[in-house]
Amino acid sequence: MLGLPATRRPQFIVGDHIVVVSPSAPVPRGSVGVVTKVVMTEIDAVHRYQVKTEAGQSFTFFGFELALAAPLDHTAL
Repeated sequence: MLGLPATRRPQFIVGDHIVVVSPSAPVPRGSVGVVTKVVMTEIDAVHRYQVKTEAGQSFTFFGFELALAAPLDHTAL
């Protein structure tokens, strides 16, 4: 099975709330959004994540450009 990429689990799944951590992303660092689609091509076996931002725009990111957003602690309000 040489030459075949190993199947990896995606870093994020549809519905995950994320924050942009990359300074070179197409939106400002700290922008938040929701993963709407996980894409993996057979060519490079790298996951990409389609994200809808709070502003309603959709962008595609690599996993290293994103981090899970901290869940809101409603008890602290």
